[in-house]
Amino acid sequence: MYQEYLIYWIHSDQEVSIETQGYVGITKDLDRRLKEHAKKPNFLDNRKVDIFLYGDQLYCRQIEKSLRPSRLVGLNIAEGGGLPPDHTGRKLSASHRQKIKDNMVGFKGRTHSEETKAKMRAVKRTPHLHTEETKKRLSEIAKNRTTPNPMLGKKHSPETIEKIRAKAKLRWM
Repeated sequence: MYQEYLIYWIHSDQEVSIETQGYVGITKDLDRRLKEHAKKPNFLDNRKVDIFLYGDQLYCRQIEKSLRPSRLVGLNIAEGGGLPPDHTGRKLSASHRQKIKDNMVGFKGRTHSEETKAKMRAVKRTPHLHTEETKKRLSEIAKNRTTPNPMLGKKHSPETIEKIRAKAKLRWM
């Protein structure tokens, strides 16, 4: 089955050579890939995205490999021509799942000492009061909100309260 891939180039106006500048990537879904890039701080700031070519996966990988033959060319970290591993739908064997469970870190299988439990209870019971300075600051923040709380000055109906209560009970089961 033929799937169309594309090679894209992320660069600024000053970066004019696709062979040595900017970021070159390959994808089937440019919108999704750009959202992933946008998660990196300032990566897309003052840069534009050009689609270099369309083609099948193998052809696009060959072209990307020729544009990024080694690591650390332009903004690329990895060598071109590869695809990130896709673990979607991958099944783990029962023995592998058991190894993962056995090596999980955390408090599994242990209990707190009575002394530790007493300390945790004491901290939980201590009221965490705001100072007057903090109260004023929080009040100013609340006053300056552009969208006030939509429930401000309103009350839930008894039916709504019951729905909320029922949902909360389900969370604790």
